[in-house]
Amino acid sequence: MQTLGERIKKARKDKKENQDAFSKKIGVSTRSLAYYEKDEKEPVASTLKNIADSTETSVGWLINGEKENSGAGSVTQSDNNNNIIINTKMIYRGTK
Repeated sequence: MQTLGERIKKARKDKKENQDAFSKKIGVSTRSLAYYEKDEKEPVASTLKNIADSTETSVGWLINGEKENSGAGSVTQSDNNNNIIINTKMIYRGTK
């Protein structure tokens, strides 16, 4: 089973993006993206959403491999649950 970092890297490579260009697209440093891809750090919820949107995958697929590459327009129950978790974390941190 792939890790979160492996799925982030796969999604980026499927879009034929290098780390520098992709990190700018999702709003993080190249170093942060490298840490995510090596599973040394986990992205915050908003970054995870940016990764999913930029790669046309779902947050659910990135987190646990469910519904691979469902597309940006597809919403699954897992995505809805993940969005609730993301929104709750953002409210708790005071970022929403």
